[in-house]
Amino acid sequence: MNLLYIHGWGSRFDVNSDKIAELSKVYKVFGINIKYTDPLAKIQENLYDAMVSFEVDFLVGTSMGGYLAHMMGNRNSIPYVMINPAIDPAITLLKYVGSGLDHYGSPYELTEAQCKTFPAISESNFSGLLLLDMDDDVIDANKTAQIFLNSEQVQTYTWKHGSHRFDHMKEAVPIIQEFESAWMSYGFGDN
Repeated sequence: MNLLYIHGWGSRFDVNSDKIAELSKVYKVFGINIKYTDPLAKIQENLYDAMVSFEVDFLVGTSMGGYLAHMMGNRNSIPYVMINPAIDPAITLLKYVGSGLDHYGSPYELTEAQCKTFPAISESNFSGLLLLDMDDDVIDANKTAQIFLNSEQVQTYTWKHGSHRFDHMKEAVPIIQEFESAWMSYGFGDN
């Protein structure tokens, strides 16, 4: 089972990260490095190319990656998992406008115009899974949960404690397995 892991703002695809290590115990995990300062259309194109190239069965993303997993999953009718997703990047990215260094020390330049290219997350038209640490110190987990509260398409699981980095991956993997297994039993994918 192949999944594409989509990292968040200021990060990169790191096979040694705790989340990817946990997912790799069960899945073949692929990823690419995303430049969030690129135009949204280019980011989407790069993700689509990766989805095709790696023959992914579903998407998993954290923060901005969760936002993109939602977007790409809905656009391409592929199941997706959002972990502490960004819900309105046009607002939350504003604090990074200008020149700066990402979490790995690489320079970036972000403009307000670039931030505005990211529309707010909305209800899903395709099946997704939402995993939230309710003590997220970056994104308001309560607002995120409210967006999907009455969703027939998105299953939501929350943990009372934790952080934006998501501290419950070990507990989340069985939930992800159950989610993707439901899709396989209904004929999604080639496996």
